[in-house]
Amino acid sequence: MIDLSQAPGRGRLAGRTAIVVGGGSSAPGIGNGRAAALVLAREGARVTVVDRSAEAAEQTVALIAADGGSAQAVAADATDDERCRRAVQAAAGPDGPVHVLVNNIGLVGTTASVVDIELAEWDAMMTANVRPFVLVSRYAIPRMIDGGSVINVASIAGIRGTERVQYSASKAAVLGLTNTMAAQHGPGGVRVNAVVPGSVWTPFVERLTANPAQRDELRARRAHTNMLRAEGTGWDVAYAILFLASDESRWITSQALVVDGGQTKQLAD
Repeated sequence: MIDLSQAPGRGRLAGRTAIVVGGGSSAPGIGNGRAAALVLAREGARVTVVDRSAEAAEQTVALIAADGGSAQAVAADATDDERCRRAVQAAAGPDGPVHVLVNNIGLVGTTASVVDIELAEWDAMMTANVRPFVLVSRYAIPRMIDGGSVINVASIAGIRGTERVQYSASKAAVLGLTNTMAAQHGPGGVRVNAVVPGSVWTPFVERLTANPAQRDELRARRAHTNMLRAEGTGWDVAYAILFLASDESRWITSQALVVDGGQTKQLAD
């Protein structure tokens, strides 16, 4: 298959300012946010990598620099309103524009139903998985004076049943938020779309399974849950984000682009 990690840039975002929230990685490797930051930079954007871990953000910036791109790291808890305001200001300066915003934040949580979910976990999940999308957007969108693109990273958990009610609900909320943001800010030239990944293998997923043998089994099983019988990676998600960030999608808004190898459309057993 094509190695997207080595795909050359074509300058589709040359001269533009992009913010990737959650652009670090919870473990070594390439997850959705890190891949998105690398791809946007490869296409010419000046990327601000926002992550609660300064080290993770700096690692992404180092990868971008090694790739010939331009980026800076900002350590910020994206659930904090003031930190989000400062992050946007760091990206664009006092009065500069923002052209692209990628909201890529998410925790998974425990297996639970509405009957047994701890309310503290429910509240924490909504705070972690929805609040950052609102906070960063509220400061970035007013900077999109000539139009811009917001891409919210959700999950197929938001469009189908799962074993984690709090995670599914939070990702469904991201999709609802996307539609309303698109309707409210479309007249100002701001497009708002969602990318909806399926069972993509990332460092975040890998660290959930400590046992190497179990990890290999899980990885193989996940790769066979889609129509293509192939493993998805952060690069697949990143190039979907790039499309929605670029002028090639200039007449597309309020859409959810599912990136899952056909997983959610599989034939029933």
